[in-house]
Amino acid sequence: MVGQPKQVGSYNTDKCIGYDEAGSAVQLELCDSERSGEISFAAVGSDGYGQVRLNDKCLSLQTASRMEGVPVVLKNCDSNPESLWVPFEWQWSPGNVLLRNKSSGLCVDARSFDAGATLRQELCNPNDHRSQLWNASFADGLLARDKNLVQPVQAQSHGTLDFNSFHEGTYKMDSWTYGDIALYAPPGKFDNATAGRWLAWYSHMDALHRRVWNQDNFDSVYRNRDPNHGQKKVVALIDEGLCSCGNKRQAEILGFTPRIEDEPDNWRHHWVMFYEMNRGGPTPNFYARATWPNTHQGGLILPHMMASLAFYELGGPAGLERDVPGDILRGLTKWRVEETKPLAELEIPADIQMGILLTILRDNGTDTFIDTLHNMSEKPDATSATQALCDFRDAVNASTGGRYNSQMTNDWRLPTNC
Repeated sequence: MVGQPKQVGSYNTDKCIGYDEAGSAVQLELCDSERSGEISFAAVGSDGYGQVRLNDKCLSLQTASRMEGVPVVLKNCDSNPESLWVPFEWQWSPGNVLLRNKSSGLCVDARSFDAGATLRQELCNPNDHRSQLWNASFADGLLARDKNLVQPVQAQSHGTLDFNSFHEGTYKMDSWTYGDIALYAPPGKFDNATAGRWLAWYSHMDALHRRVWNQDNFDSVYRNRDPNHGQKKVVALIDEGLCSCGNKRQAEILGFTPRIEDEPDNWRHHWVMFYEMNRGGPTPNFYARATWPNTHQGGLILPHMMASLAFYELGGPAGLERDVPGDILRGLTKWRVEETKPLAELEIPADIQMGILLTILRDNGTDTFIDTLHNMSEKPDATSATQALCDFRDAVNASTGGRYNSQMTNDWRLPTNC
């Protein structure tokens, strides 16, 4: 697929991606400059990555490297990982995308909005660097490609019912059910077809969670005794407020309805719901075993991982795309085990594990990702940081055939004194 060539503008400015006088360096140019050019996207394979074409060449890294600061240049187009990129939407800025490199996992960044600023790869962090955001128009076809990967279901409508919220008591809400999921939404805003698409996504998320859970008591832990529908997983969208909450049996997001209403077919706006659907409840065994012990991270890792898994399954990139895509990898090259500190004060190792797990998901797919979690669950309870990370490395090696062993030891600094 080759997208329609279009100028690609920097975030809320009059600057666009262009090239220098020699035609090799990639930099910001005024959008009306002859060197701002038009960009097109050509998908390569089925994983979402492709070539970003400009001036009859393609954006690539000057050198294949995971180091921050490596310049982005124009080269003859090829399918090497350093020349492939994935554009994906940042949830908090609809209509803008980041461009992430397949080889490094880092994002195109100008670190400036000035004409002539050289583009380079940096840790994906649009919260701090809006210079990583670009208009999405050149990738319209790609961003819409995945909405039918999980087919809509026939939702059963139950009309308008009373809904008991965590927050402000009882609301009048339209309600639908499908399988084990009950959906509530503001009255009159969404039709049966939209409810059927959402319930397909939520049911798929619920089935993935069951596979990861891998225990017989899933229904007793993650089903609510809803007064209207009986034993269901309850999900609700509420107009008022701006927050979200989940208690394992019921998930609510408040104040997100306008964005969802504007783009009802865009599952990216449901990231928070995917997250909340996995909150609460006793954590699976891998939290007490081959993961960082005795911290609060257990209650956070599963929701993040499952929301990312939902994104991957629905056709998007495998990463924590809600807030800071790729930021979870920040500590991978900068951390050492510090056994002298109380375990409860150390949270970076959990981030390392999440980053590695998401890398496994991106590179290998859902089955290997879930196999890794199950391998972790078979380890004994960890009593130290070193043991937890050694067991984690063993679990990864068992599911991936040792593919990441050198990287985990040399690049990501997992302990070697196992």
